[in-house]
Amino acid sequence: MSQAKRELIRLIKQQPAASTMEEVVGELAAYRVVKQSLQNMKPGGGVSRDEVARRIREWFAEAQGQSQQEA
Repeated sequence: MSQAKRELIRLIKQQPAASTMEEVVGELAAYRVVKQSLQNMKPGGGVSRDEVARRIREWFAEAQGQSQQEA
């Protein structure tokens, strides 16, 4: 059995017996988001400050261009 399946089974078994399918799926989704976020925090993961700054400048320029077109 793959590590992913073992991990999913462990997480499902930890859920309360009265959990609905939606609650279990929500917990699995939340776990995945947290796990991915932690992996992105490792050196070399995630987005650099320079990349964030570049994206913000790009988004700001796009937003200004859209607001000027609407005027």
